Amino acid sequence: MTWVDSIRNPEVLASLFGDSVPTLKELRLRSVHLSYIGPSVTLRVDLPAFPAAPAPEWRENEFDTLQCQIGFQAVENICLNHWTPPEVCEIQVTLQADYRMHVEVVGRNLRLSFTSSQDILIDHISAFKIGSDGSDSGRHHYVRKVDARLYTSTPEIHETSFYGRH
Repeated sequence: MTWVDSIRNPEVLASLFGDSVPTLKELRLRSVHLSYIGPSVTLRVDLPAFPAAPAPEWRENEFDTLQCQIGFQAVENICLNHWTPPEVCEIQVTLQADYRMHVEVVGRNLRLSFTSSQDILIDHISAFKIGSDGSDSGRHHYVRKVDARLYTSTPEIHETSFYGRH
């Protein structure tokens, strides 16, 4: 069983990657959002691979990086030690009893751990050209039509329609 088996909406990534959905290694963690609703943890990450057959607009704009939010629900026992974003990391998922899983996000200067339901939500997928300094501040093209109408770049952290309530 892979992490893809726990995704509530796997068709989103399958439409971009087919059967070759990237692993949770070599991710660039951009943000961590905690919410009392659920409670939930949402990680905004750059995926380690770009689709082999990108959309024409993505090729025209020389986009080379895919970013998304990975959401976890019914979160407990959160522990975060030292983090300076962005951080290249790996997300390790260990299944537990009662439809729960233990999640560890590990990087050189990062350790985030928690338990959650085995239900992962992928959301707010966008393509962009990564900056020479590793930044994601340039133009983004969002996959979901509503996101594409609302945003052309990464929204500020107070945008509840993007990040949820805090």
